[in-house]
Amino acid sequence: MADEIDGDWQITVVDSAPSTFVHEIEIGDLDRDGHLEFYATPSKPNRASGVSQPGAVLQFRWDGSQYARTVVDSFRIPMPRRSWWLISTGTATSSMSSRKR
Repeated sequence: MADEIDGDWQITVVDSAPSTFVHEIEIGDLDRDGHLEFYATPSKPNRASGVSQPGAVLQFRWDGSQYARTVVDSFRIPMPRRSWWLISTGTATSSMSSRKR
């Protein structure tokens, strides 16, 4: 997270994990409380073998003093194709399909 304070940028690490690839970050004030929520889709790095890695959908929500991490969903190998729809209440639902592209 980056904040500009008096012309200087301050960087705050909200979450980290070794050997992790974050595929997407979605940002928005979904619960309309005046604070942005962040959604991330981390997984282990891809393998040359083509085997799917486990991963998750994470939410980071302002709790008054910091961004609190919540696991919205996690999945194991094999990872199905998922489409995430974030609705205005701040929740997420998945539309799953095992179709191969």
